[in-house]
Amino acid sequence: IPQRCGGHASCLMCRVVLESGELSAPSALEQRKMPEKDLAQGIRLGCQAKATQKDCVVRIPENRLKSVVQAALERQQREENED
Repeated sequence: IPQRCGGHASCLMCRVVLESGELSAPSALEQRKMPEKDLAQGIRLGCQAKATQKDCVVRIPENRLKSVVQAALERQQREENED
């Protein structure tokens, strides 16, 4: 999971989504950094959320910048193939 802060919850780049199951309760640091609405929807910081003894499924959202660059490259390739 990409992050710049070394796991100190300062960059907020490691957001994950709890799809099912259970993770540890949000740390005090995570509660200060993340909006309550996000935490209520199961959005957590990968550097702070810990697995418990119960099974869970966590989704790692695709990096937005990566998807924008990928779309631009695909568009460029289509245009080149049309010529």
